[in-house]
Amino acid sequence: FMAGDPGAEYSIRHHGLPLRATAIAEARPAVRIGEARPDLGDEWAVGAAPLVLRWAEWNHPSTFELDSGSDRYSAILRLRPPSYEIVAVYHDSNVAAFLYPVQAAQVGDLIDSDALEPAIQSDGSDANLEEEYWAVGECFLPLYLTGNAHEWRVCGFGRVFIERVPDSPDFPHHEDGDVYMRVIKLSNDLAPGQPYIAPRNASAVFDGTQPSDVFASIESKSWDDLIDALYQTESPVGGGQYVFESRVYAPAHAR
Repeated sequence: FMAGDPGAEYSIRHHGLPLRATAIAEARPAVRIGEARPDLGDEWAVGAAPLVLRWAEWNHPSTFELDSGSDRYSAILRLRPPSYEIVAVYHDSNVAAFLYPVQAAQVGDLIDSDALEPAIQSDGSDANLEEEYWAVGECFLPLYLTGNAHEWRVCGFGRVFIERVPDSPDFPHHEDGDVYMRVIKLSNDLAPGQPYIAPRNASAVFDGTQPSDVFASIESKSWDDLIDALYQTESPVGGGQYVFESRVYAPAHAR
């Protein structure tokens, strides 16, 4: 019971008790990347990349190589229309990535290569091959696991810079019409060695629902594999370049 005198200069019962709290947000791997919205400011300007990369290629030391005279790691990728098969410069016989022209992505999304259709414009050109399409700059690259057991699903995101590069006749098995791009891993410059905390259009939670409810069709083992990859902090094959600090994290809760 709080006794109080309403006529007093201060009474806890009548004037209340001020409470102050500090909001603490725990950073966890991002599970959702929203659409880029430059109209909302820089914090919203970074969205999902227009392609998805195999998780094994993200970690492979010969896919992303150290650029001469710098501390950054990059890979040259080749896109070959009309099949839209994308291979890495040092893994020319292996499919490293697929075109993925979506506005947003989340862990568990199914990568269906058969659904990647050309975007033919009225003049007969393909919008997916335009210079502007690949000169996207900074973006969040969806990473996916392959194989029947993993169901070809997104298992996390990396922070990269993508730019169009000139044709590369010296590329193994080069053909006229091939499109080339450079994917550069971006490290966390503000906190070296720590994961990158994404801007506002990335989230570490599934809209308040449990993953098992969102992706009920995914086998439990496949879901466990996705989560294992999501929380991987170093390369399983000894690469390790920016594997952790270029992965995208986001605040999980703030209360």
